[in-house]
Amino acid sequence: MKKGNNKGEWSELYAFLKILAERKIFAADKNLEIIDGKFFV
Repeated sequence: MKKGNNKGEWSELYAFLKILAERKIFAADKNLEIIDGKFFV
């Protein structure tokens, strides 16, 4: 059985590589608004 890659798997890889390249993740509230001055390295 051949395992294929779907769009979601490629999106996860892209997001992971983008986070690695930028080297920081912003904190957000429950409405996904960025909390100023707070991020994780």
